[in-house]
Amino acid sequence: MTLVTYPAACKPHLQQWTLTQPMQRSRSAWTGREKRLVISGARWSLASEVIPMRLATYQAWASFAAQCEGGLNTFQVYATPATQSGPASATWAMDGSGQVVNYALYSEQFDNAAWSKLNTAAITANSVVAPDGTTTGDTLNFSGNVNAAIQQDTALTAVASTTYTFSVYLYGTAGQTLTIYIGTSSGVGGSSAATVTLTAAFARYSVTVTLGGSPTGTIRVIASRNSGTATTLYAWGAQVEIGAAASTYVATTSAATTSRAAFKVTGLTVSSTNMTAGQMLTIDDRLYTLTADVVADSGGKAVVSVKPNLAALTTSTSVAYVQRPYAVVAMTDTPTVSVEPGPIYRVSFTAEEVF
Repeated sequence: MTLVTYPAACKPHLQQWTLTQPMQRSRSAWTGREKRLVISGARWSLASEVIPMRLATYQAWASFAAQCEGGLNTFQVYATPATQSGPASATWAMDGSGQVVNYALYSEQFDNAAWSKLNTAAITANSVVAPDGTTTGDTLNFSGNVNAAIQQDTALTAVASTTYTFSVYLYGTAGQTLTIYIGTSSGVGGSSAATVTLTAAFARYSVTVTLGGSPTGTIRVIASRNSGTATTLYAWGAQVEIGAAASTYVATTSAATTSRAAFKVTGLTVSSTNMTAGQMLTIDDRLYTLTADVVADSGGKAVVSVKPNLAALTTSTSVAYVQRPYAVVAMTDTPTVSVEPGPIYRVSFTAEEVF
């Protein structure tokens, strides 16, 4: 398989990208029940029309098509005509070290027994609209005791010299304060607490700790009332993770949940005006679409959420955010050619990503 150079003069006129997800489907002859299994390896398909061209340009296209030898050889097709913002390179991690894992159980269900209610704290489930637009935000009633709190001892083992972050979405009456805490269930190894001032709309708050000495137990997180304030407020989306900052939120129920759609990237400087949802980017010669804006934290790290939601095929230590994102594709059908007076040549073709 050879990578053929796409002729620069034969620019695409129209491009339609679709994501092909292989799926296995089986049906029981006895019960009629059907089972569907998504198979790893989704790939992009492309239907493209080339700009109308005269004979000299078409000859370059015809030479290129011959070199493709049908679908035998591959070529690069740019995904977008516009320049993509972003750095030339960065360092990334996957296969566990870069995936976002939320160890907080029932992250949107504070009424669940996984969350202990301390000192008369009470929960009203699904009472307000959450940041994702669903009515899954909970009311925390802390009015009965100045020490009212919710607490969860996760199953995440406390390890020395490891950094952990607890984050949660909160809102209340503007100016209310609340303390969020992260430490160990045994009290050994260190802890950290932050007093946060709420607004009248959901915002995400976080607290981070790096354990020292010889910690024991598991990671414990608490959200507690401050004396004289925060009697009634609203919460959604708790997350406990390994790392120095809150990453892309991952919803959980009865078990820790891993997001395979997130790449942790370091050395990446971004702003609110570049690398936005919907842009395409190339990671190790594979084409992806951003499903959320990319925002760097104060430590220079960022999380890139992409579609398709598949783990990368390599553990390479580098990733290129190319200025012109492309996919490596091969022809799936013979190109269609029509000739109009002039003569003007019109070409269209279909291709599929190869990896």
